[in-house]
Amino acid sequence: MKALLEYGFKKAGLIIKGDDSKNKINFELNLNFKDEKVSQVYAWVINEKIKYIGMAGNGLRVRLNQHKSGWRGGSNTGKKIADYILLEFKKGNDILIYAYTSGSTEKNIDIFKTKINIGFHKMTYMRLEEAYLIENFKKTNDLWNISGASK
Repeated sequence: MKALLEYGFKKAGLIIKGDDSKNKINFELNLNFKDEKVSQVYAWVINEKIKYIGMAGNGLRVRLNQHKSGWRGGSNTGKKIADYILLEFKKGNDILIYAYTSGSTEKNIDIFKTKINIGFHKMTYMRLEEAYLIENFKKTNDLWNISGASK
């Protein structure tokens, strides 16, 4: 957890119990994260231990809404992670969300090893940052990530 702060992560919100039976799991984001539409890497933290690392290409709120669909049974992975979350709620644990705005670069791009130039494009380091964190934290944190480490 300390390493996340050293990398520049900030507390972004909480995963919380839903307020009705349809939404067993929900989330709350701090105001400064609600409307950001930038590439981010995020982590879920329980008792100072990192449990999940992900990436949010269109901002954290959009990505968490996608998770919410999975938590309601939209995918097998989503159901499995929902089970982990609900177990933590039963234990009385809070699930904190931390996020980091990914680095990026702008480059003039040539494609197909030719002179076809598609102009300047912004490329984020989001995928590299997520993969790095998963690889470095999976040994000490018992991550819930199922497929992220192979990206």
